[in-house]
Amino acid sequence: MANSTTRGYEARPTTAPPAPGATSYSVLVYGADHRVWIVPLKNGQRYTVGREITSDIVLDYPWVSQRHAVIIGGDPPKVVDLGSRNGTSVDSRAVIPGTPRVLASGNVIGIAGVSLLVQRGGEAEADAWRRGGADPGTAAPQPASSHGSLGPSSPPLLTQDPRMQELCVFAERVAPSDVSVLILGETGVGKELFARSIHEHSKRGKQPLVVLNCAAIPENLVESELFGYERGAFTGATSPKPGLFEAAHESTLFLDEVGELPLPMQAKLLRVLETGEVQRLGSLRTRRVDVRLVAATNRDLGTAIATGTFRLDLFYRLNGISLSIPPLRERREDIVALADHFASALMRIEGPLFTPEARAALLAYAWPGNVRELKSTIQRAALLAQGGVIDAPQIVLAPAPWLALGVDAPAPASLPFATTPPLDSSVRSAGPESGPAPSTLDPEQIERRRIQEALDRMGGNQKDAAKLLGISRRTLIKRLDRYELARPRKRPRLPNDSGERPLAEPPPEPASSTGDPSARTGRG
Repeated sequence: MANSTTRGYEARPTTAPPAPGATSYSVLVYGADHRVWIVPLKNGQRYTVGREITSDIVLDYPWVSQRHAVIIGGDPPKVVDLGSRNGTSVDSRAVIPGTPRVLASGNVIGIAGVSLLVQRGGEAEADAWRRGGADPGTAAPQPASSHGSLGPSSPPLLTQDPRMQELCVFAERVAPSDVSVLILGETGVGKELFARSIHEHSKRGKQPLVVLNCAAIPENLVESELFGYERGAFTGATSPKPGLFEAAHESTLFLDEVGELPLPMQAKLLRVLETGEVQRLGSLRTRRVDVRLVAATNRDLGTAIATGTFRLDLFYRLNGISLSIPPLRERREDIVALADHFASALMRIEGPLFTPEARAALLAYAWPGNVRELKSTIQRAALLAQGGVIDAPQIVLAPAPWLALGVDAPAPASLPFATTPPLDSSVRSAGPESGPAPSTLDPEQIERRRIQEALDRMGGNQKDAAKLLGISRRTLIKRLDRYELARPRKRPRLPNDSGERPLAEPPPEPASSTGDPSARTGRG
C-alpha cells in the first residue's frame, strides 16, 4: 500500500478501487505561449509527456526533454519524472526522478515552463472549471465574479475582454495553492493588482502582503533588504534587522520587476526558494521561512536568459504558474469602461461623462502606459472639464517616449521559448479504441524548425545553439548540412564582452534522449 503522503501532498482517500478506463481526473495544460488544452486521464493508463512527437502530451518547446515525464491516471493520479534535463515539479517542489508523486486536485505540475493543472473530473468538468464553474474536487467552491473582479476584498478589475475574464478566473483558482506565480505584462497593466488579489484569496490572506520593487532598490542594498543583517555586519549596522523573507513568514512576498535583480542576488534568491532557509548578513545560522513567492516583470525573459542576464534555473523556480496580462491596446472594449470608472470616481454629474468625440479620442490612442496612463489622463481631463462633460480637447495625450526619441518600442514582456507553439495534434488519447492522431509535421520538420530557432535565439553562434539543443557542435553542423541550412556567422562581440557569455542553460540531456553517437560521446 502506497504511503498516503509524499512530501506534504496527501492522496485523496477512495472507498473502492477506481474502475479501469474511467476518468477520475483531468489536466489543463497551459503552454508557454498561453495556449490551453485539456487532457482527460483514464484510470490505469500512462500518458507520456515530452517533446517527442510520439508522446501522448506533446510539448514542443526547446527546454522540454524528448521523454520528460509520465502521468499515471487513477484516483489519485501520479506523476513520474523520467530523468529529464530540466526536471519536473509539483507546486514548485521538485519531483525525484523515478519516484511517483501522488497528485491531488489543484496541484500544478511544472515541466520546463509549461504548467499542467490537475483537476478532478473529466473534460467537461475541467472546461467548466476553466471558465469559472465549480471545482468538482472541492467541497465548497467559490463562484467566479461575472464582471471579472478577482474578489470583493480587492480593487475592482473591470474588464469586458474574454481573455482578461478567463485570466481572472484562472488567478482566483490558483490562489489557494502555494505554487509560485510569475506575472508578465507591460508597465501599467495592473500586475500588482493581480498579485494582491492572489494573496488575498490564498490561505495566507490574513497576513499583510510584503512587497519589494527590485528596480527601486540600489544593488548594494538588495541583499540586506531581502535577507536582513546582524549588528556589526557592516558600517552603520548598529542593530539587527530582519529581512523581507522573515517579514513575509507565513505570508506572500511580491517581487515586482524581478527581472532587474542582479545575478548574484538571483543565485541567493534561488537558494532560499530551494531550501526554505535564509541567512542574515553577518550571521552564521540560518532561519526557516514559509513564504509564497509572487513575482512580476515587464522584461522579455527569453532575451534576458539568452544573453545571460537572468538565470534559467531561477525562471523555472519562479514560473510555477504564469499569468500574461494583455496590454490595454489589445482590449479596446475595456478603454471606455475604465475611463467611465475613473471619471465617475472624480466627477459628481449625472448623465454621460464623455462626449462622443472624447470617446473616439480615447479609442484611437495606443496607450503605451496602459491603465496607469489612462487613469492619469482621465484625472487631468476631469480637472480641465471643471465639473462638466469631458470633451475631446480636454483629453491631452502625449506621444510614446520612444517615438519622440526615434527608437524602437521596448520588447514586450514574455516567457522564454514562447515562439514555438505546441502542435495542433499534441494531445491524443492513449486508449486502445483510438489510435495515434496523424501529425501535421514530421519529426524532421520539427527538428529543422527547432535548430533554426536555436540559431536565431543565439544570434547565429553555433556553439551556444548546440548547447541550447543539448547536442554537440559537430552534430549540429551535420544536421545543418542534412537539412540544407546555411551555417550562419557568429554574432558580433559586444562591447566589454570577454567572449565567454554566462550560460543560463543546464547541462546537456543524457545521450539516451538524442540517439546520436556524437552526442553520446560529446566528441567531435
